[in-house]
Amino acid sequence: MKLTKKITVLVLAMLLILTSTFLLSSCKVDPSTCVHSWSSPTCYEPAQCRKCDTYKPDGQLGNHNFVEQDGIIKCNYCNILLAEYEYELSGGTGNINFSEEIYKNKDNCDHQWIDATCTVPQTCDKCGKVEGNANGHTEGSWIITTSPTINYQGTEELQCSVCNEVLDSRTINKKTPNVADDHFNFTDDELISYMNNNSTAYVNSTELDGFDGFQTAYQVISSDGSINAILILNHANNKNDNIQAIMIYSDEDNFANALGVWIGTQIDSNFDSDASINALLLDEYYICGDMTLMRLNLDSETEVCLLAPSEYIADLLS
Repeated sequence: MKLTKKITVLVLAMLLILTSTFLLSSCKVDPSTCVHSWSSPTCYEPAQCRKCDTYKPDGQLGNHNFVEQDGIIKCNYCNILLAEYEYELSGGTGNINFSEEIYKNKDNCDHQWIDATCTVPQTCDKCGKVEGNANGHTEGSWIITTSPTINYQGTEELQCSVCNEVLDSRTINKKTPNVADDHFNFTDDELISYMNNNSTAYVNSTELDGFDGFQTAYQVISSDGSINAILILNHANNKNDNIQAIMIYSDEDNFANALGVWIGTQIDSNFDSDASINALLLDEYYICGDMTLMRLNLDSETEVCLLAPSEYIADLLS
């Protein structure tokens, strides 16, 4: 009776083992039906199913895990040396001895030093050992990155004179409209933008045809749209230069004069609008600082107001 019980127990145990083995191996028999449970990929092996051992179809490898052991920096998965890995990334440039004996202790390496830079200390090209400190940046000159205009601030940067890294930046104040010798210190675009932002007149920025290389012309419209005028700008050599003279042509009484006076007051705070208007009505000229305002009589129907640096007027009349 006891022998029968033992045999029965042994048979049941064997059946249990066989059943467990079958259940554990069933997923491996048909990977296509497996609900995969993927392991993390390593640097040498893609993700693998923990149930059926199938590799993940994308074949994507993981990253190296570099650690330092006894002076050697290498991946603890595949044992590739950090220096060897970086050598491969560089496309095989350089002359690096990958004998592991060299890397057992950085102090035993026949160092090939790369000079320190502004941000990185002297570094061995073989073992990665560093010595000393980075040089630090050397302040160079402030460099204008965006020039200021009479409408907008500019910007400038302080760069390192060695590596050109930007160390600091700051804004530059807007230019103040003024006279510089025989010309003004602003261009067509600056003047047009300034007038459209600050005056009651509107200047169409599209150039009018029919003017030579050193002259540009634009249509001016009063705020109520009832008055048209022509703004003609003279330049020394080409239309991209700063403006030398400002002329306003209009068929309406005093519109050209009023606009010329307004521009004068924006350039020089001492410009007297009442005194200048009176001078123009008497066909005289008005001088304020280095600037002259005058009326030109072309015909009985056209009013022309000229505003220019006094030096330019003197050259024109000489």
